[in-house]
Amino acid sequence: MKSVVRLLPLLPVFTSPGCQPSQADIQNQAFESLISAERAFAATSVATDTRTAFLANFAADGVVFDAGPVNARSVWEQRPGGGPILSWGPEIADVSAAGDMGYTSGPYEVRMPPDEDAVAWGHFISVWRRDADGTWRVAADGGVMHGPATLSPDSV
Repeated sequence: MKSVVRLLPLLPVFTSPGCQPSQADIQNQAFESLISAERAFAATSVATDTRTAFLANFAADGVVFDAGPVNARSVWEQRPGGGPILSWGPEIADVSAAGDMGYTSGPYEVRMPPDEDAVAWGHFISVWRRDADGTWRVAADGGVMHGPATLSPDSV
């Protein structure tokens, strides 16, 4: 009982607003974890294949854009594994004030096989949503193709 009594004077210190993470801290942590999720997604695409990476990182209701929005998992489950190497990296990103939504955007390139020169380039944009357990999942993903660009995955 004496140890509890000794800690009572410290109770206001541990429960004061100063001990709680600030909104800026929450957003910074969310931002860093979003960038890590995007980079891990891209690394999985190169280390295994694009199909595996997309299936592992999309929300069950996530969409990609073809002629219109379609369920990403349905699309990627029908595609064979292997194939071209898709690599990308975020150049810009941001998260919501609550830290539960965010977006990433940057260049991508496609290689056939990995040691060959790139055959296609573009820019992607991904909208991310955080699951209740803190895992980021892609909610929507799209992109545009263009001519050669410099891939700079460490920009953010």
